[in-house]
Amino acid sequence: PMDLHEFVASVPIGMEQQVYSMSLIAIDLDTGTEAKYLMELAESLRIPMDVREQIHERLGAPSIY
Repeated sequence: PMDLHEFVASVPIGMEQQVYSMSLIAIDLDTGTEAKYLMELAESLRIPMDVREQIHERLGAPSIY
């Protein structure tokens, strides 16, 4: 399995929202495990809650916050 902290450390500064968006697109977001992953990813990438909501809205994904 992927180590989330190693993955986050590899994300270039300024690419946090894009990485979160790609993760959101790549999953179906139909399980608690996926929602937990996205929450941990967003927190680790330091993406503010309002920005997370905007990303979900823009991509037509259900809100998990």
